[in-house]
Amino acid sequence: MARGLPQTLVNTDSGTITTQAEVPFKLYHDYAIVAPGSIEERDKLNFLIDTGSSSTVVDKALARKLRLSTSPMKISVFGNAVAGEEAVLSGFQLGPVQLAKLPVVVLDLSSLQEVLSVRIDAVVGIDVLSRASFIVDYEGRKLIWGPLEAFADPVYFD
Repeated sequence: MARGLPQTLVNTDSGTITTQAEVPFKLYHDYAIVAPGSIEERDKLNFLIDTGSSSTVVDKALARKLRLSTSPMKISVFGNAVAGEEAVLSGFQLGPVQLAKLPVVVLDLSSLQEVLSVRIDAVVGIDVLSRASFIVDYEGRKLIWGPLEAFADPVYFD
């Protein structure tokens, strides 16, 4: 899954990524980043990277295939209450980011497939993405995880 640079898998529940790793992605409609990932024993899944999502979401069909234990919940989407389910993944991996016991929201993601013309198995939110430093290399179509070198034109968020 991660390639190009030395790879160190790190359980980001308890550590940091100390070497860089590249994860290739495909760009759909010039904005949707879809990278390969794994959940439980399933690999080669399509993960939509969404820094605007607070929680990671797993497609309901995949949750059924994995036989995840779910419980009902209500979530707020643009100020509206939406019925959903929640579950806990025992294994999750996106490049060098490897997590156990990851709480997720379970929703039907088929509408994303219709819009993007690609199956989306999970939407990776900031709950996962904030655990390690990464950059998005749009030109090279890759996510670069790990310690980041200073850039000539950095963007600061205060």
